[in-house]
Parts: sequence; structure tokens; C-alpha cells
Amino acid sequence: GNESFCTIREDNGSKFDNFISEKTVKKVKKKIDNLLSLYA
Repeated sequence: GNESFCTIREDNGSKFDNFISEKTVKKVKKKIDNLLSLYA
């Protein structure tokens, strides 16, 4: 349930978040910009 999920987040959250931010933020931003440009 939610309790186990919170525990996992407390143990590994910062490392996981750092991995995501370093590896994917730029790619995600490009994808978002491309999607927004379709509706601009």
C-alpha cells in the first residue's frame, strides 16, 4: 500500500530523482516544447 511506497521513496527517492533529472530532463523538455508548438 501507500506506506511501503513512502518507505521506498524515503530510501531511494533522492538517488532516483537525481538520476531522472540528469538523464531525462533535457529530453523531456524537448518533447514538451515540441508538443506545445503543435498547439501554439
